[in-house]
Amino acid sequence: MDYKKAIYDLLDYFASCNRTRVALFAVSIESPADKLKTDAFLSYKGERGEQFNQKDIFVEDGVHFNQAGYDLYADFYREKLKEELAKY
Repeated sequence: MDYKKAIYDLLDYFASCNRTRVALFAVSIESPADKLKTDAFLSYKGERGEQFNQKDIFVEDGVHFNQAGYDLYADFYREKLKEELAKY
């Protein structure tokens, strides 16, 4: 599979929908395929100037480029799911 083309196509699609706040989420630093995806994500330069950096990447292996982003994400879902989580 051509991961670079796949990532570029996906980011082009998001840009065509005016979705420029994009993150690469739950990639593994142990996975060769995810390394290719990460490299493609970081090398992307969209027609509208979109470009991403390590703060836009959320790694699942306990080594986070953006721990604060993970914390915000977790806080958001804890609040949204408060009633559901209270059942457990």
